[in-house]
Amino acid sequence: RNRMALHAVVLFVALSCGMTSTRADLDCKKLSSCSCQMNDGTGTIDLSPLASKNKDQAAFVQPVEGYVYTYNPCTGVDYNQANGTCQAKDNVAVCQVFDTGKGKGVSCGAQSEAAFNAYYDNEAGETKVNVTYQGGEGTRLATVILVCTGTEDPDFKFIAEDPPGHYNMVLSSSHCCSSGQHIRKKHSHNSMAISGGSILVILYTL
Repeated sequence: RNRMALHAVVLFVALSCGMTSTRADLDCKKLSSCSCQMNDGTGTIDLSPLASKNKDQAAFVQPVEGYVYTYNPCTGVDYNQANGTCQAKDNVAVCQVFDTGKGKGVSCGAQSEAAFNAYYDNEAGETKVNVTYQGGEGTRLATVILVCTGTEDPDFKFIAEDPPGHYNMVLSSSHCCSSGQHIRKKHSHNSMAISGGSILVILYTL
């Protein structure tokens, strides 16, 4: 009769704790300024249901410390706040406007320059996508992090201008998910994700 013994194998994950890395095999191929096709088989991301149908009003508007930031996926809009207006209004995706009426709005990123980036978030244990809009006034650009949630109702937040001239925002909605991501997320709590700096102890018997 074989004798049973308990062994432990300790595996160190050689990554910094909480670090986010990019997997070279991940990609979201641009289909339009507001949609892309994932190459991992999870389908497409399409932000068009979130776009404003009114060319004079952006879909998302948030006042922050003396400015108003606006974002509209898919199509450019003119945003006029306290007599300010964005340049290149027919192509603007993200706009910064003085909310005091002392200055015009400036483009922080152009629709035509939208670029999608897919990456794997080790800490969250899932694939994420962001969209960066270059082509703003001067060297300005904007990045919108897309957060997949279980509700269609969107939530938009301006995070920070960091570094100077780079505007960072978060958009959360089920429309930020790839078409097949909902099914994966339902079962994600049953899978094990290893974050950076973790130690995995595997127990097995002989």
